[in-house]
Amino acid sequence: VCVVKGTIKDYNGKYLDVKTCEIVEDEPLDEYLESKYNFPQYEKLFWKTLQTNLSEKGFALLEKILKDENTNIYDRFSKEFAAQKFHDNCPNGLFAHTCKCLMHMQNYIKIYPMVYKYRGAEKEDYIKDLLFISITLHDIGKIMEMEYGIYTDRSFLTHRLLGIELLFNYKDEIINTYDQEWYDYFLSVIAQHHGAYAEEARTLPAMIIHLIDEFESTSPYLSEQLRGNIELHACGETV
Repeated sequence: VCVVKGTIKDYNGKYLDVKTCEIVEDEPLDEYLESKYNFPQYEKLFWKTLQTNLSEKGFALLEKILKDENTNIYDRFSKEFAAQKFHDNCPNGLFAHTCKCLMHMQNYIKIYPMVYKYRGAEKEDYIKDLLFISITLHDIGKIMEMEYGIYTDRSFLTHRLLGIELLFNYKDEIINTYDQEWYDYFLSVIAQHHGAYAEEARTLPAMIIHLIDEFESTSPYLSEQLRGNIELHACGETV
């Protein structure tokens, strides 16, 4: 963020005659960037969806990770872009993308309940928690990969590896809540949710979340194209 001072002049049209340009340190960028989303509305839906679908211990674990007092995860997660150019490339974009993925997951398990019932009734919460916690945190590495949509010096590691690095801090807590197998499947989602675009999904949770993530990440672009088409037709144009 810079403070620019100058004089507005008029010579073949108005222009700014710049006198000084000073960088403002530690100024929050989100105050200057427009978001496409109503964050309070999405935040309410986010937590409601999680409370509805997670077990009590699953909700407590996820809340502890996101709202850890020793980190800044939730603040960064709620403000960061989901991407620089492609989808949800605006403040709150990462949060909105994740929230929409959660809603797709909620619908997915209603249509295909066997994806969490296939190991018997005693494992239903175990698998359901795995699906909902994994899809909530599948892109969490983006809070280290980007800063307000600008790639950081560590972005070459990808948000998948950075996400694994970040979540390693909670390994013991996760294993104590579930077990080693749950943790390993959880990591498979973080590492493999891009499928053939990065590393092929090798587990059922990674495959399901890859499909939902791919569908959701392409849908905003399609929606924007359709909106532009409607606006052009309204002006008498054709595409």
